[in-house]
Amino acid sequence: MFGCTRSEPQAPAVRERPPYRDDEGRLRVQCWFCEQTVAYEGFDPCAVLLIANWADESRQQSQQFFAHVECFRQSGSGDLYLLDPEDEEDVG
Repeated sequence: MFGCTRSEPQAPAVRERPPYRDDEGRLRVQCWFCEQTVAYEGFDPCAVLLIANWADESRQQSQQFFAHVECFRQSGSGDLYLLDPEDEEDVG
């Protein structure tokens, strides 16, 4: 009445790289300022964290953006002591 239907074993599926990852598996990111892809080199990419409702921790929400370090420098966001161009050569 209930017959067993055996099927041929199937090879495991080849996992393709998701389109939002680069060849090394890192997240592909777009610059918040110029909207171009940010390569992983030097200080790039930089992450910018926006926190809304700073004064009321129970209502805080956050969102992370990415940027080229040069776009961030040119944005007029003030003195960026963490992003000293002389230190960029040491990042690697």
